Amino acid sequence: MDKLYPGAIHYDPFGEEFLSFAWDKQSAEVKRRVSSGRCVLMETTPLAKAALQRFVVNDGIEFAALMTSANPLSPSEPTVLYRLNPVHRP
Repeated sequence: MDKLYPGAIHYDPFGEEFLSFAWDKQSAEVKRRVSSGRCVLMETTPLAKAALQRFVVNDGIEFAALMTSANPLSPSEPTVLYRLNPVHRP
């Protein structure tokens, strides 16, 4: 997959981290993209409040839920489209 989609980043919900398709950690790259004002979107099952808070505290990233819809693969679980934004601290 890494050869087909170089530079693509996915979220591993089990390890709660961002990875390339070659399994290289990409948290620093995601932080760079978000802090530079780039539009970063992520679709996943709803994240727990504790995980969302960890991103705020550890990475300075807030997750804004743009929409929630039925998951076509697992009807019992919804899927959420998040936009990642920098945390604005006073």
